[in-house]
This record gives sequence, structure tokens and C-alpha cells, in this order.
Amino acid sequence: MRDTLAGDAALNWSADVPIWQWDGIWLQSGDIPRSVEVLDLEESGLTGTIPPELGNLISLEELFLGGNALVGCVPDDLVDVQENDLDALGLPLCSDAPPLPPLPDCVVSLLPISGPAPSDFGIERVGERWTDECVSVESPGAGEGDSYARFYAFTLAEAAAVTVILTSEDIEDSDTRLYVRSGHGTDGAVVAENDDHGTEVTSDTQCADADTESLADYESCVRVELQPGDYTIEATTYNAMQEGEFSLIAQSGEAVQPEPDPDPDPEPDPPASDIEAAVCNADDLAHLGDYTTQTPAIAGPGSYDDNYFGQEEYYRAWWYGLSEADGLVIYCIARRYDSIHNARWHGLNYSTVLQRYGTGIENESVNHKQEFISPLIGDDTLALSMEFTRRSDGNRYKAAEVRFLNAEALTVTTVYLEGIDAAPDISLPEGIARSIASRVMSSDGESQNQAQGLRQSMGFVE
Repeated sequence: MRDTLAGDAALNWSADVPIWQWDGIWLQSGDIPRSVEVLDLEESGLTGTIPPELGNLISLEELFLGGNALVGCVPDDLVDVQENDLDALGLPLCSDAPPLPPLPDCVVSLLPISGPAPSDFGIERVGERWTDECVSVESPGAGEGDSYARFYAFTLAEAAAVTVILTSEDIEDSDTRLYVRSGHGTDGAVVAENDDHGTEVTSDTQCADADTESLADYESCVRVELQPGDYTIEATTYNAMQEGEFSLIAQSGEAVQPEPDPDPDPEPDPPASDIEAAVCNADDLAHLGDYTTQTPAIAGPGSYDDNYFGQEEYYRAWWYGLSEADGLVIYCIARRYDSIHNARWHGLNYSTVLQRYGTGIENESVNHKQEFISPLIGDDTLALSMEFTRRSDGNRYKAAEVRFLNAEALTVTTVYLEGIDAAPDISLPEGIARSIASRVMSSDGESQNQAQGLRQSMGFVE
């Protein structure tokens, strides 16, 4: 299923990678085993077809496959997924997909025409024959009558560099002629052509030396950059009514990308934000009592990361030690996103949060659970407790974390407490988060949290 969906792209779905670290996968919260709840592979370079086995994911609630070069049809079972972007793919339902039209007379399929070809393929047709059954629409170079021809159709799903080599030992001087035509047919527009490889090779159809070192001067070779679409290779002869055997090799690879502009226009600076205010300060920690303060900025405002949905800016600070005995560490992290959708999935989704932590901890030793806190911080919140072993030092840690979204500023604040000997109670990060929310969350604005509006109506906001 992975290879069918990915095509030429690479997905890390394998038994060697924990499923919660698989590309684009979000799992349901709760006890293991958990089902796949979200599959988000937007703009992941996929070039394959959509496997019908995805319909077996009975807990799938969101499916995003846009921005890829997927082909074929959409399995009918997937249209019932609650949130999806299947309409944007421009593909028919498999039950509605029309049968492919038959190829014209004298045209055979170079590749299976059940779907477009991948960007890299290699096909060799040996022992093919020219007969009077099929003829070229081009006039012969010599002799009376028609040139006999054979035609081979194929479809490209994405741009590719295609090389075609035509050879024959049966005809005098191996005098072959080669055309690449647009469309599936015998008379499409000529995209590239070559008669005598040894004497007339144009720069835009130049075949590499490795392709042509064994060719006779009168045999043919074409190399051409093709865009996605339908094409037909015509293998024919220079002389009229020439019969005999020939061999055809067709191969492709990724198209050569144009050189980047040496002086591109500089990208505009990201918008400024008050993200620093969204991390905790000394006042937010005052209710905790004595602690040792250390507040270096690991990454200050203006530090950016890209993710599946867009971009996030982040800022971090930390505090050490609620007491000498427990040695708790307090991390305050603020991330500002470019959309509500991005903020909710990358800042507040339970599975995504675990994926972020998964890179630095021993996955098989993780115990985690979702906590449920007072809703007065806001509608968009996440709270959890974890116990895990960190790879870097092998120590066993206990942690508690609360996250909340300030929808007006598109900022997610995380308050994280961690210790070795003591397990932080969820009320500790919850109290800090509540203090930050009272400072940064506006009492007006169209894009506030739903629950923040409820707080105002009930008089909880001063």
C-alpha cells in the first residue's frame, strides 16, 4: 500500500519505524493499540495511485492528499471520510471512472495504459517487425510508396526526460527513422525526430554518448524533455516499403530542472509578532513559591520552522528548580502559526505532540495519558502527563504539560514541567497557563477562542 500511494516519493512507513512517527499519520488518543485518525500527505511528492486499502481505516476522520501528482481514481470508500480534499484531486470515483478509449489501429501500448507511467521507466522491444499493415504519414526519404511503421503509445503523469533508440540489423545500412508525436495516434504533431544519428543530431534532441556508443550512423536516437500527457513513438524507415526486424528501447528519468535565478527577489521579512509575551514570566510563576530562575532564550522571536500546513515561529525560555528536593524544570514555549488549521494540528493535536517528543526519547518506554483540566483557559486546550526514558542520558523522567491556543494571535503556548524524582501534578502547569492566558488573551476580537467568549459572558474575564 505504501509503494502504491508513494510512487516515486519516499514514505517512512515500515516496521522499523514506530507508527506514531510515520509520515502524515495521526493516531487516536487513548490506550495502545490506537487507530489512524488523520492521514495528511499534502504536497508530499506522491506520484502513485490511491490504494483501495485506505478504505479499511475505519477510524479515519481526516484525509488530505492534495498537491501531489496522484493518478487513477478515488476509491469509493474514502468519500465518507468526515474531512477530506478529494474533490481537489480532480480524479473520478473508481465506480464512475470511464473505460479508457481503445488505441487507434496500428498503435500498441508501450506501457500499461491503465494509468500514466512513472517518471522513470525502461522498456525494450526486441524482434519487432515492419510490414505493410501499418504505414507512416511521413513521405519516405527514398523510393516509391509508403514507409512501413510501428507505433507505441504511452502516458506521462509528470515531466520526464525520455530517450528512444531505434536499431535494425535487417535493413540495408540500418537506415531507420524515429518520431515522437503528441497524443495517442499515428498522425499527432511531431515533438522530436531523428533520421541518421551519426550525421544529424540537433542540440535539443542530443542523445548522451552512453546511449549511442553502439549505434550505427544511420540508426536513430532521440532525447527529449516531455511534459505530462499522451505521446506516441513512431518507428519507421528512411526507404519506402522496407520490411524487416528492429529493436526499440525507450527509457526515461526525471526532467532536468531549470537553473535557479542567480538574483532572485528577496523574500519579505516575516510579520512581527508579540510571541515573547506568550511565554511565562516571573509573575506567572509567583504562586509556586521559591525557585531558581534561569531564563536564556533558546530560540528567540523570528526563528521559523516549516511543517505540513505552513510555517511556525517559535520562542522558548526555561526556569529551573521549584525546590532543592524535586529539581523540577519548567519550560515555557510559544509557537505562532500562519493559520488556525496549522495551529490546531501542529500545536494541539495529541498524536502530533507525541511525535515531536518521539525523536529524543526511547519510544518503547513511553507511558502517556491525556489529562482533563478546567475549560476556563479556553476551548482549544491540551493537557497530558508522560513518563519516559531520554536517549541522551538514559534517565527516567516524569512530566506534565498544558497547551492552549490564543486564536486571535494564532499562538499556542506550552507550559511543561519535568522532573526525575518527583512527578509534577497537572495543576502546576495549569496554574501557569491560566496566568499567561489572563495576560495575552484579548477581551475582544473576531478570532478568539469559542470558550473565551463563554468566559466573558459568564463574567470570568476582568
